[in-house]
Amino acid sequence: SAVYFNKIILDTHPKVGEIAINGSSLYTSQEKVTLNLSLLESVFQPVQIGFSNDGINWSIWEPLVAAKEWNLSSGDGRKTIYVRFQDSLGAISKPSWAQIIFDSTPPLGSLNINSDATFTSSLAVQLNLSAVDLLSGVTQVSFSTDNVNWSALESYEPVKTLTLSAGDGLKTFYVKYYDGAGNVSLASSKSITLDTSAPLGSILINNNETATASREVTLNLSVD
Repeated sequence: SAVYFNKIILDTHPKVGEIAINGSSLYTSQEKVTLNLSLLESVFQPVQIGFSNDGINWSIWEPLVAAKEWNLSSGDGRKTIYVRFQDSLGAISKPSWAQIIFDSTPPLGSLNINSDATFTSSLAVQLNLSAVDLLSGVTQVSFSTDNVNWSALESYEPVKTLTLSAGDGLKTFYVKYYDGAGNVSLASSKSITLDTSAPLGSILINNNETATASREVTLNLSVD
């Protein structure tokens, strides 16, 4: 007979794509994240994608997009999101995956002033800071003297030197701790009394007598 022919494409190499979460962030405090998707090589279009939180139960196939919102599984901890790609010939890639730590719990912290001193005569004091966050770590702090107006964020260090406002009396500092996921602690506070005034005192001998026949006398002391 005459020669007849047709063509078919054999595709035995599933195409692999990449996934990132929130632009490759390490931590998040939000259950809803953004998946960033891309293909490593050209494939037979159109391409569909499916997602999974456990690599076993997959979402339905949907068209490939550059970014997609996705809900993490509940509960703080490390989360893995899987994606697989299917091209127009039905070839399905091996799953690609990315991880992020879901941390919705704020840090726990405290502070004291001058190692828990009650009084100080110096305007310069030392704040002793202590905080813990088990998942994303304590990364930044902010300070206030009125619990309303807060300083700019700065790196968390266990010791911070600050200056008290002028004028003797009770002084209070507040601190908030921030973790790597952006959670903020409740404000912790501590007070110290600034006393820069020397005592005022007087002394009398034998109730202000002008003379005595005894070497033993009584000193009458008064101080404010």
